[in-house]
Amino acid sequence: MQSGEYRLQRFDFQEMYTHAPEDDQSSFFQKKIFRMKYRQFDTSVQDHYAREQKMLNGSLSRYETEGRPLLEALWTALSQKKDSSVPLASWAEYQAKEGVRQYQDYYPEDQDIAALANLASTNGPLAQELFQNLTLKPEDHKE
Repeated sequence: MQSGEYRLQRFDFQEMYTHAPEDDQSSFFQKKIFRMKYRQFDTSVQDHYAREQKMLNGSLSRYETEGRPLLEALWTALSQKKDSSVPLASWAEYQAKEGVRQYQDYYPEDQDIAALANLASTNGPLAQELFQNLTLKPEDHKE
């Protein structure tokens, strides 16, 4: 795996042995989600870290200008016990758009970005599966 010899085309799920079924990969969107989910195995280690850093920098930059104000509006609505449906919908829309942008940052050579963005605008919940919250510190992921 370290040499980049591990390719997604050779990936074979052994669901019957692991009892951890993988989502269906038959749709265009599901294939993109799969590719993003297992991206570390799709390239060399050096390329992966370079792409991951580019994705992290882009996501954090966009979060400061777009994501943080949305979360603050949501937090304000929740803490004041106001209707939070509009801020929540805005945050969900941001997650869908940001998931596509993270994919684009990691795979800038992908020719399907425009189609992916169009699908994301009509199928937000599925596009949210591409989103990874990169604003959390590693210690925040501990259980």
